[in-house]
Amino acid sequence: DKCYIGSVPAQPHAIDFLQMMGETDLDNRALSSAIVEVPCAGLDPQPGAAFRILAYGDSLTAGAPSMEPYAFALAEELAALGCPVEVTVCGLCGLTAEVIRVAAEEPPGGGLRDISHRRGAGLAALAAGCGGRRGADLVLIMAGTNDLASPAPVPERIFEHLQGLHEACFERRVPTVALSIPDAGGRSLARRGQGYVRRRRTVNVALARWSGAGLSAARPELFVNAGSLLPYGPHARNTGLWEKDGVHFTSAGSRMLGARLAACLQPLVAQLRSGALLRRNAELAEASSEGTAPPSLDAFLAAFDLEDASEADCAGPPIAPPQRPWEDDAAVRLQRALRALRCSSSGARPRATGSA
Repeated sequence: DKCYIGSVPAQPHAIDFLQMMGETDLDNRALSSAIVEVPCAGLDPQPGAAFRILAYGDSLTAGAPSMEPYAFALAEELAALGCPVEVTVCGLCGLTAEVIRVAAEEPPGGGLRDISHRRGAGLAALAAGCGGRRGADLVLIMAGTNDLASPAPVPERIFEHLQGLHEACFERRVPTVALSIPDAGGRSLARRGQGYVRRRRTVNVALARWSGAGLSAARPELFVNAGSLLPYGPHARNTGLWEKDGVHFTSAGSRMLGARLAACLQPLVAQLRSGALLRRNAELAEASSEGTAPPSLDAFLAAFDLEDASEADCAGPPIAPPQRPWEDDAAVRLQRALRALRCSSSGARPRATGSA
């Protein structure tokens, strides 16, 4: 029985994670599943065939230590935005992108386990459909944090591993969204130094450039900067969005990330969802010619309605969600901080204003 946690050396980030989780929690989760199913939060025009998202990554995807993944809020918010989806979550605590890439073909119940001994499944296996699960219509990949915590991280190699994860999905004709390595701070950043920030930035820039390089099919549909959705800063810390280790989100932080991510993904999901439904109707029509029951007229009409809506969404610039109130607030706070910094360096007193 292969066990990929055996190939991961004991590292400070893994020790921190085990201490944060606590031995009792680990005992309760021993040999449990790292795969979580999030049901469709809204009515889908074709029951049993909702648009399916796979959220794959490490403990930040799993929602550790609260074990509330961002996918919960993601599904709820997408349903509220008119895009009901099902989400499969596989967050492998403590594993690097390198190990996840090596184990991409592992089936459910195989040898892939994380550092809390929860069993998972390989990215490629879940994307294609296995263990009674239908394949994914879209895969969200957020990994690389544990690679940066390794003894001698090389940003170029980390990017290669992340790229390989996306390519494993492309080989199975499943589109992806690339999420950056999230922000971090506090004691973890103090221990690792500014080199950690530079390496993370190098990886994220490479991932963003690759995602936006031309119109080739072998590219993620979208790059999302997770650090812009949930930055590590005084406001986020004071409102309880980050754990004390400065790496993991609290349950409130996971919900915030999921809700903000849904706003970014909604145009893309609407577009892909209509296409997926049309393909399934075509498959059902083909099956009906072989003697099975044909799809309902309502299903066809719903698919056409979705296609019309997605075409209207795509009439403007591609995947450009409107400005949201929390983004305005973040910009104001940043501008005030920069103004105060400039005034302090010049000896001038900052003006007390109500706007940036």
